[in-house]
Amino acid sequence: MKIILCIFAILFGGFIFFGGVSTLTSSNVTCGGQTMSQGDNCVQYANGVQTGTLDYTSQQNSNQGGAVFMLIFGPLVALLGVVLLFFQIMRMKSDAQAERLARQAYAERLAQRARTRPTSPQPPTPEKDARP
Repeated sequence: MKIILCIFAILFGGFIFFGGVSTLTSSNVTCGGQTMSQGDNCVQYANGVQTGTLDYTSQQNSNQGGAVFMLIFGPLVALLGVVLLFFQIMRMKSDAQAERLARQAYAERLAQRARTRPTSPQPPTPEKDARP
């Protein structure tokens, strides 16, 4: 499950990065998913209340700032996924090696016990009668 999450982080970081590339290379200025033209204003709302207005140039700068953020944040998320995946794989290898060593030690203990115990019961040795 952890490996799947690591792979998801790598893919998610890649999507963020390519979203930033797409936004940065796009010639369109967007506001809420709609393309703006010179002279348009972008009205921003939060919880149904108007919080600000940006003209075309300000919205273009805002879009570019978001794209730069995605270009930085995306690779960081992907890198984090790669590092976590590496450590998860190393942990799995370590756990497998520890289990293998434990099984080997157990087998050696069983073999040692088998060597120290007689394999079949020894018949009692008859005592000589000491009577004349």
